[in-house]
Amino acid sequence: MQIDVADTDFRGFFTRRAVTFAFSDALRQLGGTVGDAGQVVRVTYGGAPCDCAGCGPYTVAVSSPVEYLVVFCPYVQQNYPVLTDAAMKHELVHTLTHRGDHLPCESGAVMSAELRCEVVVGQYIAADITYLCESGYVSGGVCAR
Repeated sequence: MQIDVADTDFRGFFTRRAVTFAFSDALRQLGGTVGDAGQVVRVTYGGAPCDCAGCGPYTVAVSSPVEYLVVFCPYVQQNYPVLTDAAMKHELVHTLTHRGDHLPCESGAVMSAELRCEVVVGQYIAADITYLCESGYVSGGVCAR
């Protein structure tokens, strides 16, 4: 899998390095690797996707699975690095699964709707893996086991 981080408005804790690290760590946890082959996930900042019907002033990122696109929103620049990491991991799974729903907060999963729900921020748990593998779009890595 590949990542294409657009030249964008990096400021504060939101850096190209933070995005790239989060992407690589997410793939590592899911049994994949970053390389020169495979699907390209594009990452950018701001714009119309951040004005979605379900978005608000505290929206960190959104994804467009059909386009394999993750868009970080302005709120990410104002906050701690953990938001970049957590949002990249969350939005990457939305992108890979082509799903927009969330797991319940009680699950403690990365795929819950709020960061406060995660048992360990940025660490996928069994519920996340089930969410990923049930989609039918991913067959390698943790879904091949």
